[in-house]
Amino acid sequence: MPQASRLGLRYVAHVLQADRHSDIIPNQMPASVPFELQIFQDPDAARHWLRQCRQLLATSATSPA
Repeated sequence: MPQASRLGLRYVAHVLQADRHSDIIPNQMPASVPFELQIFQDPDAARHWLRQCRQLLATSATSPA
């Protein structure tokens, strides 16, 4: 995680495995992570959320401070 954060990772969309009732990634994540993690059951919803995050970053980068 530290390297991902240094490289600029800001958002992670994790899609749960369809054949599992639980998933190891959300269960082993520390309480505090340097990026926003969202859990999804649907890959299309995850992609949609990531596109929204990208648009938000682009908008905030071009907005005057």
